[in-house]
Parts: sequence; structure tokens; C-alpha cells
Amino acid sequence: LKVAGKSESRGKIVIRAEKVSAGKEFITMKWRGEKLADMDFFSKSDPFLIFYRRREDGTWLEVYKTEWHNNTLNPSFQQFEKKVVELCYGNWANPIKIECYDHEESGKHQYIGEFQTCLNEMVNQKQTTFALFNPKLKKPGTLVLEKVSIVTKPDFLDYVRGGMQISVILAVDFTGSNGVPTNASSLHYIGTNFNQYQDAIWRVSEILLNYDNDKKIPMFGFGARPRFPNFNTNDTLHCFSLTGNPQSPEVLGLDGIMSTYSYAVRHVELNGPTLFGPLLVEAVKLSEAIKLSEVDIYNVLLILTDGEIHDMQQSMDLLVSASNLPLSVIIIGVGDSDFSKMEILDGDSGIVDSRGTKASRDICQFVPFNRYKGDPTQLAEKVLSELPGQVVKYKALMGHPPRPPMKFDMNSSVLNFA
Repeated sequence: LKVAGKSESRGKIVIRAEKVSAGKEFITMKWRGEKLADMDFFSKSDPFLIFYRRREDGTWLEVYKTEWHNNTLNPSFQQFEKKVVELCYGNWANPIKIECYDHEESGKHQYIGEFQTCLNEMVNQKQTTFALFNPKLKKPGTLVLEKVSIVTKPDFLDYVRGGMQISVILAVDFTGSNGVPTNASSLHYIGTNFNQYQDAIWRVSEILLNYDNDKKIPMFGFGARPRFPNFNTNDTLHCFSLTGNPQSPEVLGLDGIMSTYSYAVRHVELNGPTLFGPLLVEAVKLSEAIKLSEVDIYNVLLILTDGEIHDMQQSMDLLVSASNLPLSVIIIGVGDSDFSKMEILDGDSGIVDSRGTKASRDICQFVPFNRYKGDPTQLAEKVLSELPGQVVKYKALMGHPPRPPMKFDMNSSVLNFA
């Protein structure tokens, strides 16, 4: 590390990375301490635990840290869950190291002791009591494993192999903040090259359509007055069909999406304000119908917007109510506007509605397109980073295991359940 204007080095940062396979086994553990060493003069220790995985080169990598407990020698740590591959590469004989420390506000935590174990000892041999070792202390204390269980959880591809279908719903922002489409500075300007919306629609739709079996995509616009030949109104609408036919919003495939967008740009009058509520209401209606019919379809509402939103609370309320439906929302930020409200809607730690109810799961993902458009691989990873987990979480909440994998009959060209 170097300071600008100075030649001397201030040290270095070493980054080490390891690739860990996905894995479907999850371990749940709950630990407590007994008679831990008192490392403080005027009070008792404030213990916490650190769990380590041993690398192939013999060094240790921290994989989990518990909360710390104030002024106690007999702490009861919160139950936690980790993937088995993260803890020991999935090998039950691989060593796991657990260290115990006394928390200090300065960050210079005091070492109480450690021990090594493995999943075989904890699960198969059912060992529950582990004495801490510290060469400087005679009795550093004991850790007790109160609970341990390992379960195998299905992943996103298990559901896809079982015939689950992803259904994409696409919505495009036609509010005035995007600029008049006939102006070259507009985000909707149609020229010789793709505008920013075309670029984003093409790249992101191409990613999601890989999981949409029938490739029939309902397309909606919002924040504009429709001026189609057979659909013309002076009212500003916030969820209208981009095909120009209110009764038939579906288009076929990526080519259909791109041609419909270009057609719509020439037949809308940009207005405002920016409201997500009507789009979310439509998506909720479609998702409720799917849930009631019990067909294995999961909706993904893809919203492309330039960033402003004027019904924030209603949108949050709708996202919370939709968290128990087969629906995810991916918001793509187009342009370089302020996307701070989109980040709030993303709400990885959970959003709360106006009544104080927290979403049962995270269903919203925000991706600023310009940040990733230069790297197709990174863009795909970002767009899909949360969707698989959201699908699995929904299925788990509903108690729906994956169906048996489907087989392709080469003679009949029909997919059959195994």
C-alpha cells in the first residue's frame, strides 16, 4: 500500500481465493460454553467463536464467526446454518478448527483456546463435549455441541430438471425523465446503434429466456400515454400492453421483444410520474392465479427503469404481500441516474410494509446495467445471483419438493417424468 506523494510502502494486502463447489448438504449447529477462562480483570469474558476450514496447503480459512456474549463464562451461542462444502469441502473427515476469544472493543481480542474436530466426530460418533486447549492456561474451558443436524436441500436446477418453468414478464419505463425519443440524448432514441434500453433489454432478456420454456413474454409499458392505432388514450397509464393490443400483451422470443419495443417507442407519449404499483398489481394477479392452479410455473417480473419512483411505500407494501407468491422482481437500472430507491427495494436484509410486516423472503433484485454491461459474464452472474435462491426459498416455504427429473423421448419428442 502506498500513500499519494510518498515513496515508502505502508504494507500490502494479500487476497487468497478458493473455488468451492455448490453442494446441497447443510449443517445446523448450536454451541454453548462451560466455565470459560476469565480474561478480564474487572468483569467476566465476552466470548465468541470462530470456525475455520483447512485449506489444501494446510493453512486455515475463517468460514464463520458467532456473535459475542457480554460478561459471561457460560455463553449460549445462536444456532446457525452453513453449507457443508464451506466447512470442510464436503469431506466429513476433514479437520475443522474452532477458536474461542474474549471480545475487546479495541479489536485486540484475547485468545481463550481452541480445538479441532470433524463432522464424523460430531455427527457419526456423536461427540458433544470438547475441551479447549491453550498452552498458557490450565483450564481454558469447554465447548458443548447442543445440536447438530445435516440435511440435503434441493437447489434451483433440481426444480428446473423436474419441469418447473420460468415465465418472464417484461416492463419498460416510458416516463418523461427518459427524454423525448426523437432527441438523440434520450435513453429511448432509436438510431443506427442500440440505445441503452435496447442494449439492456437484449442482454438481460437473452439471459432470462434460457429458463423460459415457451418464450412467450407479456410486455408492458408504464408512465406514458399509449398512441397505438387501435389503442389511443389521453390518460397516462402505468401498466399497458406494448403490443398495442390490451387483450394480447404477449410476444414471442427475443426477436419479438426487440421489435415490439421499437414499435412501442414510436407509439407512446412519454409522461409520468413513475409508478411501480400497477405493474406489481398485475404481476401479483398473474402469480396468484399460478399458485391457485398449482402448475409448476414461477414468474419473473423484469422492470427496466431510469431510476425515479413516486410510489415507494405502495411498492414496498406490494413486494411484502407478494413474498409468498411464485414471483421475483428484477429491476434493471438504465442510464446513470440516482438509483438509491432501487437499492432500498432490493432489501437483501428484508423490507417492511407500512403495517410493520416483514417480507417472508427477499424477492427483489436490483442491477445497475451500466456497471456490468461491458462484461457479459458478470452481467449474467449479477442478474441471476439471487433468483435461484429466491425460487428455492419459495418452494421450501410452500413445502414443494422438486418433481422427479424429466426425460426426453427421442421418438415422441415429448418430455416425460422419470
